Amino acid sequence: MKRTAGIIAICVLAAIAVLAIPAFGREGLPGYAGIKVCNMCHQRTHAEIVKAQPGTPHACALWAVSAHGGDLKLVGDFSTAPGFKQGDVAYVLGKGERYQAYLSKDLKALPGEWDVHDKKWAPLAAEDARKSCLGCHTTGYDAAAGQWSDAGVSCEACHGPGADHMKSKDKLASIVRPKQLAPERQAMTCGRCHARGKDADGLPFAAGFMPGEDLSQKFTLDAETELGARYTQYNDLVRSKHLAQGVTCTTCHEPHGVGAQAHQLRKPADELCAGCHPAANLTGAQHAAAKDCVRCHMPKGSHRFEKPQG
Repeated sequence: MKRTAGIIAICVLAAIAVLAIPAFGREGLPGYAGIKVCNMCHQRTHAEIVKAQPGTPHACALWAVSAHGGDLKLVGDFSTAPGFKQGDVAYVLGKGERYQAYLSKDLKALPGEWDVHDKKWAPLAAEDARKSCLGCHTTGYDAAAGQWSDAGVSCEACHGPGADHMKSKDKLASIVRPKQLAPERQAMTCGRCHARGKDADGLPFAAGFMPGEDLSQKFTLDAETELGARYTQYNDLVRSKHLAQGVTCTTCHEPHGVGAQAHQLRKPADELCAGCHPAANLTGAQHAAAKDCVRCHMPKGSHRFEKPQG
């Protein structure tokens, strides 16, 4: 009883904090409470998630140099940077596990992306990030204004705007719970960013898309994508047999960062595959060990899950 009263008190304070902001007076789209407000309640109800989420690639999809330190670092070798200096960097795209790109203070992409694996710069178009990167690297993004509610991909990117949720008496019905959606709609929540295509205005992200909506009404996928190309996981998945069988992104991935598996997997990859494809059901000498499924069925990280050719 005491714990419940404590949670209610925290949520009331958080709701007051939201209501105290005129018209939710945040940058970005209206109706977003922001991750700090979300955490005020959920640090009691979902402590493990609140603790793990800040360290995920999602949370670090965009961060301001002036506002961060600790584990977040600029990983590029700026002594060899192509046409800009470290001092030109105001915002950073990515945690720097595989790639890291950089924005100027006026939100222009600087002309080079650091490849962490190969330790070298790759060319990057010096374009306006407000019309490209920021649609997927922020939460509550207003494409017209080029403003956002939260830097990085936080709670409301997948669960929808939370201001009404804070005020509602029916907490479960007033927020999107992806696990309650049909598999196709669950995948669309991830696919809004893990895909290549265009929205009606030609933007490379689905401006205005809300979790639970039909992504196909706001975003047209590229008809063809290169095998294993970046940001094509959803393009691949919708063409695979997996989605039709109810296998969606979160079947294999834990989106909040809870756990220690690579790529935010729920289990080691072979164990995940074996959950639906037990060794007893597999034929052929190539399946004798029933191991290393990814090497053959996910070449270059493809999510088409095709049988190997030849």
